[in-house]
Amino acid sequence: MGELVRPRGGGARREADRERIVVWVDSREARIVRRHGEAIELERVASDVPPHSGATGHVRHDSSMRHGGSGDPQNTAERRRTEHLDAFLAQVEARLSTEADLEVLGPETVSERLARRIRQADVHHRRGRSVVGARASRLTDRQLAARLRSFSALEALGA
Repeated sequence: MGELVRPRGGGARREADRERIVVWVDSREARIVRRHGEAIELERVASDVPPHSGATGHVRHDSSMRHGGSGDPQNTAERRRTEHLDAFLAQVEARLSTEADLEVLGPETVSERLARRIRQADVHHRRGRSVVGARASRLTDRQLAARLRSFSALEALGA
């Protein structure tokens, strides 16, 4: 989708005029919903994060091998997965406005990880915005748009 157009003008935005974005994320994709004028814009970001590796079943150990012999292949796969996940979350974070209030949703720890990453960056850069994280099952595009409208209404009321 296109790039988000920001209003021109000097100074910081008033709290009521602040942009609001809802992000639904899991390890396979992210969906970013924002208001673009009166229309609601949906952006999808696909992930290349590999799935968790399955159980290897019964593994025989060589009794003559010392502890720490060779690396555990399952740990190597998990480290690789974590590296891909961090790169994916950085890609999602780069698509979000640094001035917008955010609601980060998702069914698993990926959404919590993204919200924590954004909050840490905000502290580092001394940004004063709201970053709300919540667990949510998979939502349709219409449900995300409704969530954005209710998030915007609650923030406008000061809730």
